[in-house]
This record gives sequence, structure tokens and C-alpha cells, in this order.
Amino acid sequence: MLLCSFHRYSFHSILHSHMLSNQLIALRSSDAVDVMFANPLTGVVEILFQTGHAYTYKNVSRRAIVNLILNPNMSLGFWINENLVRSQRVEYKSQGRLNPELSALSCYQAA
Repeated sequence: MLLCSFHRYSFHSILHSHMLSNQLIALRSSDAVDVMFANPLTGVVEILFQTGHAYTYKNVSRRAIVNLILNPNMSLGFWINENLVRSQRVEYKSQGRLNPELSALSCYQAA
């Protein structure tokens, strides 16, 4: 019984202390994504693609966001296709295109 209480308390603590704000998704090798933030509390995901285009996605599955945060080896392309592109519930809005001069500072650009 003590183990179950500890487990529940630990998960509860993690959820409230680390997941109440936007989470920078660990940088992973991606041909399309430059940087990605996800908020499991609000169900909002913000992505800056390497092309410089930025999008905000709303009504994203909170369970899918938590799964992405907790699994750093998950492919971003797979996750985006399954949980954003193919999802009937997700709404998205273009935030425009990053200035090309700023694009040169991309996470994946060679120095």
C-alpha cells in the first residue's frame, strides 16, 4: 500500500511541478522540425519548422503530449503526423514565416 501511495504522489508531483507550462521538446534529429514546444495542460503545441514557417496547434491530445515528453526517442515526424496532421480534433493556425536572417540561427544550421 505504501508503494502505491508513493507512486501516485510521485506522478502527481511530476505532473504539477514540470508540466504546467510549455515544455521544450528535447531536440531530436528531424528533417522538418527546428524547435517545438508543447503544453500538456492546455493542449497547445507550437512548432517552428526548418523552412521558417511557424504553426500553433490547439486541442491536441494531452495524453499524446505527455507521451511525447516522456519518450525522448519518439520520432517527431511520426508524432506530428499521428497527433496533429491526421487528427480530426486539432485546430491549427499559421503564425507566419521567420525572417530569413533569423533562420540562419536555426538549431540545426552548421556554424
